[in-house]
Amino acid sequence: MQLAYKYLILFFFIFLTSCFLGPVKELKIQIEDSWAEDSISDLPELKPIKNSIQIYTKWKIDVGNNFHDNFNLFLDKDKLFLIDTLGNFYKLNSTNGEILFNKNFKIKVLFGLTGDKEAIYFTTEDGFLWSLSHDGLIQWKVFVGQVLTKPFISKDSIVVRSLNYKFSSINKKDGSLVWAYQSPLPPLTINAWGEMTSYDNKLFSGLPGGKVLALDINLGTLLWEVTYSQPKGSTEIDRANDTTGSITNDEYNIYAVSSKGNIASITINDGLLIWSRALSSFYGPHITQNSLFITHNSDAIYALNKDNNKVLWRNADFIGRGIHRGHLNSNYLIFGDSAGYLHFVNIIDGNSSGRLKIADNKIIDNYVSNENFNFLGLSNNGVIFSVNFKSSDYDIANKNNQSIQPSIDGNIDESNNQNIENEDDSFLDSLKFWN
Repeated sequence: MQLAYKYLILFFFIFLTSCFLGPVKELKIQIEDSWAEDSISDLPELKPIKNSIQIYTKWKIDVGNNFHDNFNLFLDKDKLFLIDTLGNFYKLNSTNGEILFNKNFKIKVLFGLTGDKEAIYFTTEDGFLWSLSHDGLIQWKVFVGQVLTKPFISKDSIVVRSLNYKFSSINKKDGSLVWAYQSPLPPLTINAWGEMTSYDNKLFSGLPGGKVLALDINLGTLLWEVTYSQPKGSTEIDRANDTTGSITNDEYNIYAVSSKGNIASITINDGLLIWSRALSSFYGPHITQNSLFITHNSDAIYALNKDNNKVLWRNADFIGRGIHRGHLNSNYLIFGDSAGYLHFVNIIDGNSSGRLKIADNKIIDNYVSNENFNFLGLSNNGVIFSVNFKSSDYDIANKNNQSIQPSIDGNIDESNNQNIENEDDSFLDSLKFWN
């Protein structure tokens, strides 16, 4: 009897230890992220690494410094398009960087740009949505209100979301209004730049107050709306908990994150909340077949299990360097920081696989790439660049021995990578991320 009692005490001690150490470790790093988000003012230095992938600059050109964070590149086969704040429209050969066409429209562009095989679309400061041919001919323009979000292109129309969260569907051929939907707004919101997405004729968008909605993309009718992150705080400023980042989806669920609250998985068809856990981000997630990648507001990077939200790894190399959402290409998350560096992070283990200095200013968080490991980007001071990269034997070996699959969207510093996948799950799963 006495021996059984000793075994019972030993078992209880082991249970408490396993429940305590994992959550304490995660709690510690979440507090570090929150402290870093509020306190870092100077740009932190980068830790030395040895590139384990081959990265080289294919070409780069300078077209002037009239760009801000809301600007995008659009790639159509081997043609690259962009427009700056002063209305300078460029068409380049993406293979060698040659400027094929340049025209100034003498307008103030607020958000640019996106396109398809037929036209290029962007919005101006005076609230107009423009449609240009690939050769820079004006096809039409229509007033839609002030827009900070890249227009979403569907089969026959373009959907824009204005600052007052009015959704307008515009006919691609003539600019006529197809439908409009006005979402209710709280008293105070954050200007949101997150992109919309769609699947199975449903349009998904983030909303203020930790919400997401689904609209019928053909009719504009509301299909469902769900709150996945409850606003908290005693003042309107404290309660401003908006979905400012891009929405991501797979075949069954969408994934959204709020600026001061939770990240969540929500069913596509009926808006049911699958899971939600505390993790704040201004930037939308990336997904693969099994995993979810998100940049915390502090610029720490997290990989979560997409099905049960367990933390797979965390990389704190880039805290305070302004990496934002980044780009998912092949086996790498590619981030540009505020000092002009490109960083390549292996999605299997979260380690830094490579780094390249490409500009002298902030790299805008909008990139395009193709299947040939050709990666194109833009800096705030107008440097357009093309970078190629090739996996090393180390990264190929990791790819072949791990379960993470390619994205459905379209010297390694081991000491700084914090993999907490094998910590005790009983308390870790329910532990709240602190902000």
